[in-house]
Amino acid sequence: MTRDALQTILQQPYERVRWLGLMRHVFPATEVFATAQPVATTDTGAQSIAHLARVSLDGGKRIAVLEVRVAERIDLLRNRVGLRNLVARFIDQAEFHGVLAIFISADSDYRFTFASRVSEFDTEGNLTQKETATRRYTYILGPNESCRTAA
Repeated sequence: MTRDALQTILQQPYERVRWLGLMRHVFPATEVFATAQPVATTDTGAQSIAHLARVSLDGGKRIAVLEVRVAERIDLLRNRVGLRNLVARFIDQAEFHGVLAIFISADSDYRFTFASRVSEFDTEGNLTQKETATRRYTYILGPNESCRTAA
């Protein structure tokens, strides 16, 4: 897939089937669930969370693919840290080492975020934790965006 073809897909309104097809193309080891698995949440920022798929990576690591329908009051453009933190709790480092999340609202644009966390011992035997920066790897996509950086 070329960058231009990917950019064209990212500029379209969110559609679950299209995104899961894209995930399978980019990550061939993507296991899409027959039905989306609802995820319980008490966070008032999310109306619903659905676990759509799991991506297997080298080294036995896995990434969860989530679809989050946000509450009406949530502004996707300005709330990247809060939205990332909403899904980062899904990273348990036993089953999932990262999350690819699609945040959708009533608007035609949507947010795509990647978050990961890894705990390991350093050379001195201390447990260290590395995680993606809260303001990085998150993009607004859809018809009103150019989507060049994300592509």
